[in-house]
Amino acid sequence: SDSSKRGYDVDGALHTAVRMVQKGYAPCDEIQLELVRCLINAGASPCSRATSTGETALFIAAEACEDQLIRVIIKSYATFLSTTRTKRRRDPFLQKQPESFFKKIEDQEEGEKLIALRE
Repeated sequence: SDSSKRGYDVDGALHTAVRMVQKGYAPCDEIQLELVRCLINAGASPCSRATSTGETALFIAAEACEDQLIRVIIKSYATFLSTTRTKRRRDPFLQKQPESFFKKIEDQEEGEKLIALRE
């Protein structure tokens, strides 16, 4: 899916990057971790499910028992969400919306994150 709305499948790219570590095709080194950070920063969601397997990138990382990768995914996604929420709330057009508008979106984002973490 194109969650970035830029014509790229960043969610699919994130799944591939994490799967490469899980399968042993790529080491869990700083280069791979930076790739994961960049993809999440570009809008890839570690909570999105792969079309073929239904697994999230976070689940794949946990399945691979890669603690460092799991930490990078969680921290990068938290940073991304925080930045996105700040931008959303500062957007001149969206500032006209009631607080309930933002709360609903943020609650949905938190719900998706919690579901991914529980898997």
